[in-house]
Amino acid sequence: MFHIHRQVLVANALLFGVLTLSAGLSAADENLVADDSSTDNSFGIETGYTHDSGKYGTRLETRTSTVPLTLYYDAGHYEFEASLPYTHNSGPAGSIAGRVRHQTTQTRPIVDVQGIGDSSLGVTRDIINNERSGFSFDLGANVKLATGDVHRGLGTGANDYALFTDVSQTIKRLTLTGTAGYTKNGSKGLVVVNGYQENLRFKNSAYGQLDGSVRLYDQTKLGLSYFAQQPIAGKDPEEESTGYLSLDLGKHVDLNLYVLKGFTKASPDRGYGATVRAYF
Repeated sequence: MFHIHRQVLVANALLFGVLTLSAGLSAADENLVADDSSTDNSFGIETGYTHDSGKYGTRLETRTSTVPLTLYYDAGHYEFEASLPYTHNSGPAGSIAGRVRHQTTQTRPIVDVQGIGDSSLGVTRDIINNERSGFSFDLGANVKLATGDVHRGLGTGANDYALFTDVSQTIKRLTLTGTAGYTKNGSKGLVVVNGYQENLRFKNSAYGQLDGSVRLYDQTKLGLSYFAQQPIAGKDPEEESTGYLSLDLGKHVDLNLYVLKGFTKASPDRGYGATVRAYF
């Protein structure tokens, strides 16, 4: 996978959104609002196991394993979600679980901690969802809550706030999706993490993602995505690619498998995971 500069990635995501929006509006003709045929409310629950590892600019590797628990509520044109992860973090003292945002060249002892990490709340508004044209356009917001113990390295110690937009176009079995967003990252400041004083100050950042997936069979989907985010600490952006396989195990159960490859010091070197989502 070749290297894409963060500003180019975000610009491409925005350009993709504009082009796809124009194509979707043309194909949809007068049906520019979300389709009202799917307004039944439903609940969903998702869990699984994810693991990533990387050196993040240090000499030693940090490994993070997470068992997420996410609840979904689909209320017509709105989808709400709440996520609470249980995290196991093994790495140099002072690192932050989930996304290691602080990089240091100092040699530090390896610590092993586990517990509740930072949780999140999100809402997505379905602006356009036209089944005839295969076009959709969503707006959303997300809040990361500082529920993880920052002193043990299980969280960042501050809340983050994000706004984003998704545009998607389906052509037969192919679906292309572009995402562009902006995050206001909270900063805890000076705090002791695993016995070491850290200055946890993070910059606000724009991010983007390009995703393409192909439905191989009625119950199987194969996809590849590329994500980039401006630096929130230091000079390195976060850039990573994810390949995934989605399987419909039944009318109301989905299985998702993925592998991840990072390309910068701010990203994990590698990762993998599996999640199961059930609808009611």
